Amino acid sequence: MSQLSLLAQEEADTSVNLNIKELEDLDWMMDTTYKVFKTKRFSNMQTVFPSFKSYKAFISKSEAGKQTEYTQFAMYNAVWNSLRFQYTKTMKKAQDAKVEWKQSQLDTFYYEHSYYSGVEYAYVTWVILTVKNKKFKITATCLKMDDKWFIMDELKFAGIVVPPKTKKKK
Repeated sequence: MSQLSLLAQEEADTSVNLNIKELEDLDWMMDTTYKVFKTKRFSNMQTVFPSFKSYKAFISKSEAGKQTEYTQFAMYNAVWNSLRFQYTKTMKKAQDAKVEWKQSQLDTFYYEHSYYSGVEYAYVTWVILTVKNKKFKITATCLKMDDKWFIMDELKFAGIVVPPKTKKKK
């Protein structure tokens, strides 16, 4: 069993506050997420999604943290299911665009980092190179919780990267 799968299984236990030190590095999280895309298995996204314990600690200082634990767990599941829907839609669009994940490479990734009301977040973009030298983009929003980065929302297939046209020499 791969390290990625083991981490995902451990994360599934919501009583465990998974302590993957590497999640403190946004670059590591983005590289790992690309590897998850290549597996085409949504369950592997648990590695880059917070445990319920981490989520609960994150919302504890907000209005959402004042809800019952049952309601907090329902909200957590709603975020997870929304990410599942977004992942499925992203993978379907990538399939329609003929992305061959096994033969693809991570060309580059980048992010726009910011803060809002004391919350650190980043809009992230992966540029994926296929065997036919076509580039595709996938984007998402990540939040920093307890000094670790997690994918939370806005996961989508952003389409083909069109290279700029060059002028012909006369």
